[in-house]
Amino acid sequence: MNNQIPKTGYQNQKLKWFSTDDSINYIKTSYNEDINYNFNSYGYRCEEFVEAEFKVLTLGCSIAFGNGIPDKSRFGSVFCQLLEKQINKKVFNYNLSWPGVSSDYVARIVTVVVPIIKPNVVLVNFPYLPRREYFDIDGNIFQFRPNKKPNSIKESKFISNFLALSSPYQDACNLFKNYILIDSICKQNNAVFLYSVSNSDQPTYQKVRHLFDESKKANSIDKIDFARDGGHPGIKTNENHAFNFLKAYNDLKSN
Repeated sequence: MNNQIPKTGYQNQKLKWFSTDDSINYIKTSYNEDINYNFNSYGYRCEEFVEAEFKVLTLGCSIAFGNGIPDKSRFGSVFCQLLEKQINKKVFNYNLSWPGVSSDYVARIVTVVVPIIKPNVVLVNFPYLPRREYFDIDGNIFQFRPNKKPNSIKESKFISNFLALSSPYQDACNLFKNYILIDSICKQNNAVFLYSVSNSDQPTYQKVRHLFDESKKANSIDKIDFARDGGHPGIKTNENHAFNFLKAYNDLKSN
């Protein structure tokens, strides 16, 4: 496709467990189906990138990635299935989501990838707002998560420094900055931009909510079941969220 698309380091891997979905967190669920984590040649949990009649780019953290559920049951995948029936065109889902990332990651990927693949629709589920992305002096990416247990002294220092600079106001400004960037790039490339916000009732989002175009917003995920890891949204929750995005898409197109 294009060498400018970032690779994750998991190129062409096939795994039974991944991230929080492991043998320790495993729970029995109402669906009896093996879950496989198959990564394409760029390292994303997605089929090989192809040209398609209609293209959707799905971005977010572990929720959009689909921790603990089959890839076909993720809200981005279900949205594409529903849309395909509605428009009677083959829809391909470029899912470049990744566990533990921030809205910084989403904005970076949109900036690089949207001009390349020219998606018709961009679906974004904004991750937990205090997260950040940091590049060190050697160009290595550090994903800051406030509650992450550090794996090294260097990582411990990163976390400590980020916590010292963090505040709900900074989190709100960072989200709005990334939202504006994503919205602008989508407009430049004629892509429909739709978004949802994890825990959108949190005070941090409420500080900037009035600055967002909520005609592009899908209802937040209302968790009604659990994935195999016991914490992430399950299949039914993802299906409902796909309908949230489809409704937002149809409402926006009808106006």
